Amino acid sequence: MLIEFCGIPASGKSTLIQGLLGAGKCNGWTFTRAVASAPSAVKMPRYVTRHPDRRQLYQAARFRAAHGAFFAEADRLCGGVALDLFFFLLTAQSYQDWHDAPARGAAVLFDEGLAGRAAALSASRKQDAEPLALLAPLPSVLVMVDTPPEIAFDRATHRHGPSEKMRDAVISLHGDEAMFSRRRTAMVETCAILEARGTPVVRVDAAKSAGEAVGQAMSELGQILPVQ
Repeated sequence: MLIEFCGIPASGKSTLIQGLLGAGKCNGWTFTRAVASAPSAVKMPRYVTRHPDRRQLYQAARFRAAHGAFFAEADRLCGGVALDLFFFLLTAQSYQDWHDAPARGAAVLFDEGLAGRAAALSASRKQDAEPLALLAPLPSVLVMVDTPPEIAFDRATHRHGPSEKMRDAVISLHGDEAMFSRRRTAMVETCAILEARGTPVVRVDAAKSAGEAVGQAMSELGQILPVQ
């Protein structure tokens, strides 16, 4: 079971995931968090047999071959570094292993996988999110951590205390408040497309307290996840 979380920066994804991990289980499924692979697994080396991440490389190669249309579209729209970011996300060991999770009773929590990345890239390039969202591999459940852009931007700029330096750093990394708004719009569109393709979507109001957000997520996941 793969549960992917998406949301704009400082929306509260990590806080929500930590809260669910603290809860431990839902309907018999044990929550666990995806662990990203080493950066060395992003590129396919010349000599694979001696590579320390060869298992992930083989998995990533199979995954990429199975979803060739998605990667071709990502390369066409983004290319270069952006495509490497997609590929890096897909080499996360738990993401590759999630097909085996039902046998282990594990629900893998993945922080901003393909849905979130596609929304962010389409917003930053002022492109339509639909082409990638229509081809993206589907998670078992998608959790949209929704926070008003102005609240998320304020959280991001005050995370380590208010200062012009922090504000400039946030704008440099994630964009200004208008970009936060564009990213949220792209995220909503992406989630709607994945939902139309059959992925259950849980929308969590993360403007609430952390406890309320976790409670809402647990309640709605409890209605979706089959009882183990």
